[in-house]
Amino acid sequence: MSRLPVRRTSLRLLGALALLGLGFACTSSATGPMGLRSASQRITDEAIGEDLAMLRNWQQRLDVIAARESKDPARRYLVSKAQAWLNFTREEYWANDRGPIIQESLGEAVKLMATLVDRDVHEVERSTKLPTGTRKVREDLWTEVDRFKAHPRFDLVAAEVAQLEIELVRAGHDAAPGAACSAEPHVMTAGKLEAYVDSVLKYAPPPVVVAEVPAPAPAPAVPLPPAPVVVPDRDGDGVPDALDCCPNTPAGKMVDARGCPEPTQQTQTVLEGVEFDIDRFALRSTSRAILDSVVTELLRRPAIPVEVSGHTDSIGTDSYNLTLSANRARSVRQYLVGKGVAGDRISAVGFGETRPRDSNSTRAGRQRNRRVELTWQLPVQLDLLPSCSAEPPPPPPPPPTVPDVTAVTPEEPAAEPRGPMGMTLDNVLFQTASIAVRQQYVSRLARVARQLRERERFVLEVAGHADDVGDPDSNFALSLARAYKVRAYLIDMGLPADRLVVRGYGADRPLVQGRTDAARARNRRVELAVRPGNE
Repeated sequence: MSRLPVRRTSLRLLGALALLGLGFACTSSATGPMGLRSASQRITDEAIGEDLAMLRNWQQRLDVIAARESKDPARRYLVSKAQAWLNFTREEYWANDRGPIIQESLGEAVKLMATLVDRDVHEVERSTKLPTGTRKVREDLWTEVDRFKAHPRFDLVAAEVAQLEIELVRAGHDAAPGAACSAEPHVMTAGKLEAYVDSVLKYAPPPVVVAEVPAPAPAPAVPLPPAPVVVPDRDGDGVPDALDCCPNTPAGKMVDARGCPEPTQQTQTVLEGVEFDIDRFALRSTSRAILDSVVTELLRRPAIPVEVSGHTDSIGTDSYNLTLSANRARSVRQYLVGKGVAGDRISAVGFGETRPRDSNSTRAGRQRNRRVELTWQLPVQLDLLPSCSAEPPPPPPPPPTVPDVTAVTPEEPAAEPRGPMGMTLDNVLFQTASIAVRQQYVSRLARVARQLRERERFVLEVAGHADDVGDPDSNFALSLARAYKVRAYLIDMGLPADRLVVRGYGADRPLVQGRTDAARARNRRVELAVRPGNE
């Protein structure tokens, strides 16, 4: 009788996923309950390849479920929690964890996916199960999690609270007896998430209570506000023509503060001292101090992508060496991610024995060839807002009828436009009902931070906006949370907090008029505007 509930849950999951077209092929008897091989079976390339394909399938299923856009905080909470469990599964698999954590974390993700498909998400208990052998660390943070879930504005931080819970689970897993001492990065991440959620809820307005009120009397007619001042930007690169040294930049090209294509230089670094034993991809203890210095450099440059490439000597077959080199690269990547570097910045690739740096005919040469290298794109450093060379840009054309960028601030009328340093210089766009900053905007924020760090007499206004979907109070809270999210990024990038002015305008100041999806996408934004500091 004790097996019946499990049977019903499995059938309900299969049926629900079948409705989405997400059924999966039958697996062999050697696989676990979620299609993964047991720890004793994960010893061949074929078995590992099948497991990775199965994990990709589950990720595709979650992507389909998450694509159903919803403003329901309960749904956003479960989607984010399922994704966090799935990420946990993948990283423990790459770490070659031999315990039950891989199957258990994947099982939690799958149960949440089933709930999202065929159950009322509001009936689901929000508690988090601790996997086998996992300690409950940082009771103070768990207490804060319970407080956040009970907060009336949980809808603003649902996804972040889910991520906070799983980071605490991961810290507890790594703190278990016999595990590596790698819990600290997860504790630090959980602490940052807790501080962020607490700050958002601290400034969040109370939820709107809808009450029936008599219809108000017609408002007296008021004159329309003056037309906004238009700042021309003919090439659409985000730098106004008055400041643009390259006014004809091709569309989509990344530019620097002058409006010119941002030069980069490719840097390849051999991680001297990060070497491997013959036929092994586990990191030596002497390698960790070297990699810690790499972590420091990567955290100092948060917008730069990095490729980790693994290499082998010539002993063994080509296919075996290719797999071994890829595993060496993944070992380094896993260590960097565990120390706090964002995983989506780091790619891992193996080249086998195809790129030796020394002769394979000697023992010392083969040792030098068993290595890992880093390749990254570094921007060429330019002076802050350098002057344009030679010819100034041609006069701007007449202003278009529909403005692209406005320079009117809430405190000033349009009749007294500001100079160039009072203009809106950049926008960060957001997805519906989200406060997450997408990766494509991180490099822009880093560039803005770099430009302003040495200009002490200027401040940066960070103004959040929402589209017209939802009630005014919720839109105001969402716009304010977006502004604080961007502010947190800029502070991490070195800008003092007292030089950042945060404002939220809800849906009151649309950049584009209209109710189309394209118009709303441009209105879900945070505007960054430079202002003189004495204002």
